[in-house]
Amino acid sequence: MQYVSTALAATAAFFVAPALPIHAATFSSVGGSVTFSPSDSEAELIRRGVTSIQFGDTSIYIGTVQASANNQNPIVTSFTNGLRDWVRTDYETTGADGTGRGLLSDGAGRLYAVFTADGTQGAPSQDYRRFTSSGWLPTYGPGGGPTVSVLMRLDPTTGAGIPGAGTFIRSTRASDGQTNSMQPKGLDFFGDQVVFFGNSFFSPLGTDRQLLTQTTPGGSPFPYRALFNANLTEALRAEAIGWNGVTAFEPLNGDV
Repeated sequence: MQYVSTALAATAAFFVAPALPIHAATFSSVGGSVTFSPSDSEAELIRRGVTSIQFGDTSIYIGTVQASANNQNPIVTSFTNGLRDWVRTDYETTGADGTGRGLLSDGAGRLYAVFTADGTQGAPSQDYRRFTSSGWLPTYGPGGGPTVSVLMRLDPTTGAGIPGAGTFIRSTRASDGQTNSMQPKGLDFFGDQVVFFGNSFFSPLGTDRQLLTQTTPGGSPFPYRALFNANLTEALRAEAIGWNGVTAFEPLNGDV
């Protein structure tokens, strides 16, 4: 498989490629969130080092737009041969902070993005919830403050989020059951399925949305891997190193 960014290097300690040659090309990049504006040129985005993927003549960039002095929203834009195809800043527009962190594509019809959220404000029509209502985790969960991940499928022709094709990915504080942080670290395809890699801060969740059991002493963060169906409505596998007896991520196979 082909990666067009070195952003996944930070996950090398726990990133394991699929055992089967499921697809010919994967274009994936997950990194820090760089701020840019909807009017910035592609040359400016490249200069700033905005997280991006490239395939053919098309490049897609993801990051953050400064909505106000103390509020950030995610932004995604696409260029082909240096000309802008589209730009979207409407994924999350509430007072909560949201950022764009990574992209995954097969260079054809499949495009996914991973965002972050630090709480819930406003109406579902203003944030990720209109895309995650059918997801494995449809909401941020109780509390606010910790930064969680939001994985969504996008329309590659417009960048619009696809309703019913998104999920929150978070951890839980064992002390009170409130939401805890899940940092996005990598994305991949496994056939028609989507693989998410993250850093879980304390109690990661299993496929049944219940807390896993820590079996190896250690502190946060814990490398986490979840395998989702194409529309992100179901977690087919969810595991963390040091939990439920997992000491390393095994290569995925056709049994999942």
